[in-house]
Parts: sequence; C-alpha cells; structure tokens
Amino acid sequence: LGVKRVSLGIQSFTPHVLKSLGREHDPEQAAEAVRILKDAGLRAVNIDLMFSIPGQSREDWSSTLDRAISLKPDHISAYNLTYEEDTAFFESLKRGEMDESEDRDASFFELAKQKLTDAGFESYETSNYAQPGHRSSHNHGYWSGEDYVGLGPSAVSTVNRNRSRNVPDTARYVE
Repeated sequence: LGVKRVSLGIQSFTPHVLKSLGREHDPEQAAEAVRILKDAGLRAVNIDLMFSIPGQSREDWSSTLDRAISLKPDHISAYNLTYEEDTAFFESLKRGEMDESEDRDASFFELAKQKLTDAGFESYETSNYAQPGHRSSHNHGYWSGEDYVGLGPSAVSTVNRNRSRNVPDTARYVE
C-alpha cells in the first residue's frame, strides 16, 4: 500500500511523565509496539519523544533516550513541549502552575543530541535523528508540499496542497 514509515508518539518511557501528558500507554506497551512493527518488517520505524515536560527530570529524559535507543528504531524525533493556545498545558502555564526555561530546554536538547549521535544517529533538521539512510522522506515531502496521508489520531495529511488533521482524541478517531 506504499506505507514506508510508521511513527509512534511514545513521548516518554517514564510512567509519571506519561501520566503528566495524559497518555494511556505505559512504557512496556510502547516498547512492545516498536518490537511488533520491526518484527513485521516495516522499512522505517520512528519514535517521537518529548522533553521539558512538567515534572520531567534530566534523569527521566536520559533514561527515556536510553530506552528508545535500546529498541533500535530507524529514526527518533526529539522535541520540547510547546505551550499551544487552547490546551490545558497553556492554561496551566498562564496560571503559573508550569514554567518555561530556555536553559532547561537547551540542556535537554543537548543531552538528546549527544546520546543519539553517540548511538550512531545522524542529526538533521532541528529535532530529527536518523540511522544512516533513514532520514524521513515524509519530512522532506512536508517541506516541499508533496502529498502524504497521515493515519491515526492527530495525524496530519496534505493532499493537493490542502492540509488536514485527524481528530486528536483516540476514541473519537476509532468511531
């Protein structure tokens, strides 16, 4: 069917960080999903990871990176949490319940770059790391306006230069 890459929004392998994000999976389910996809012979498996999440320590981030690397994905996207308007995180930030720190962001970013490049990943774009030969053609297509279809909750597609996004709620997406 032309599927070339599967990207899993794992975000973290630390239980309390997943809870902070409102994620329903646990670290073992995430790891099993990666193994299933690799065993199925998919050409490229990507893991999305997130840092600077409220309550996430540098040690949490380091162990998440180590766990991701141990699963031998072809690609890892590692990006920091951004506070988007109309989200619960943004409202908490406005109320002073959460904070942003450029120093923390930079420290977590540098840790990811060090660990991932030491593990043989090539750093490209701002938040992307690929094993040799596994840079994301989706990312290139995204920036050049090529058609692609994203499947799953919150997935984005572009067809005939029209961009659309699936509903972000898993239960509603399944319906």
